[in-house]
Amino acid sequence: MDDYRLTSYITMAPLVANGKVMVGTSGAEHGVRGSITALDAMTGDQVWKRHTVPAPGEPGSETWPADSWRNGGGSVWLTGNYDPALNLTYWGVGNGGPWTGDARPGDNLYTNSTIALDADSGELRDHFQYHWNGSWDWDEASPPLLLDVDRGGRTMRALVHAGRNGYLWRLERHAGGMRFLDARPYVHQNVFASLDPLTGRPTYDAARVPGIGKRADFCPSTGGARNWPPEAFNPRTGLLYISAHNNRCGIMEGHAVRYRAGHPFVGADDEWYRREGTDHLDELQAWNVHTGRRIWIREFPFDEEVGLEPLGAVLATAGDLVFLGGTDFRAFHASSGTPLWRIRPRRHRATGTPTSYAVDGVQYVAVPLQGRRAEADDPDAPAAADDLRDDIVVAFALDCQC
Repeated sequence: MDDYRLTSYITMAPLVANGKVMVGTSGAEHGVRGSITALDAMTGDQVWKRHTVPAPGEPGSETWPADSWRNGGGSVWLTGNYDPALNLTYWGVGNGGPWTGDARPGDNLYTNSTIALDADSGELRDHFQYHWNGSWDWDEASPPLLLDVDRGGRTMRALVHAGRNGYLWRLERHAGGMRFLDARPYVHQNVFASLDPLTGRPTYDAARVPGIGKRADFCPSTGGARNWPPEAFNPRTGLLYISAHNNRCGIMEGHAVRYRAGHPFVGADDEWYRREGTDHLDELQAWNVHTGRRIWIREFPFDEEVGLEPLGAVLATAGDLVFLGGTDFRAFHASSGTPLWRIRPRRHRATGTPTSYAVDGVQYVAVPLQGRRAEADDPDAPAAADDLRDDIVVAFALDCQC
């Protein structure tokens, strides 16, 4: 797919659609220019390849100064989505390199964007950039959800994206591409001063933009308002469920960095902290995708014993349950958010993506559990040469009469 010697790599499952196998590459933190490649599903021959950072002469190349596009980043971390009615694939694109935008002045298309590609040709149909000239490591890597949204008395095909920049975005999707509808913050965010009501383009508070030799404080941190674990949607309730990181803020200062193949190309130092006066860092939120309003929220108080732990993915079931992974694996009522069940694995954490299935009339929920590093005084610790426990998959039966 790409040259591994340049530290290019793949972090996703392929997307198979319309006779093509599509996969993206990553490596922006090492100066790798991201790409999406389509292979013929029967022969494995390359059908097309699209870089996420345009070369000179391609649309968007004017947003990159000099030769900065060559190592401009734009990783494609996660599997895209496909709309068979439009024959378009939608992909999330990560941030530019190096991290601070003053190292690459310009909008830096198509970083921190959703791009729409023709599935047959790889032609770029359209894009939407959630924030330009990014300086906060907010990869907008998650592809948007393809949903039908009722708005203004009509039903429209929409793209709904909970951004790492802390805003929940709604876009209209159509044969020609996509159009901004609206966006609003779902966590504390102090970088955007405003959004253009027609285009969705943000203006920034200059004091919150780090640069080379410029230290800046901003929320959310480089960890973002969310990470790769997917959100979930319940079509019956019309609610979108987001595992969110709130009150995690950061400080960053950039420094000049020279590209060397296979070496880090970040050019910044950063740290995280909990926003003053707050008692929690993680939340599960439910949003009505039709009205764009938050319906309920569950806050998880900061646990000094656990420390800074990532939330996992969300699963919504037809039985109006919502499951959330993380240090704990939890279940909630889909409409009210009422906590229903919780388990904390002693030696693992539920950081994988849960799934649901049925066997002989019994519904199960299965979730991958990541092995935790053993404590020194744990009598059941693995051998010293390998103090990480094995990863496992655990399945739970729902209302099993067995």
